[in-house]
Amino acid sequence: MKLMLVSHAAEDLPQIIRSMETLASVFEGRGRELLQQAEKMREDKAVLEKRLQTEKGDQQSDLK
Repeated sequence: MKLMLVSHAAEDLPQIIRSMETLASVFEGRGRELLQQAEKMREDKAVLEKRLQTEKGDQQSDLK
């Protein structure tokens, strides 16, 4: 019985490995995509903060 289970597992192993490799590549790609999105969001935040500082400066100039 155990020998049969080991035999079936050995037969299934190449497919399992291919599936794991596929999943790894999908998650790796998604991880890279998320990192790019995070970087873009940081850049957007910096632009917005700069704009906010500029607008605050403009408002203070208008008050004078």
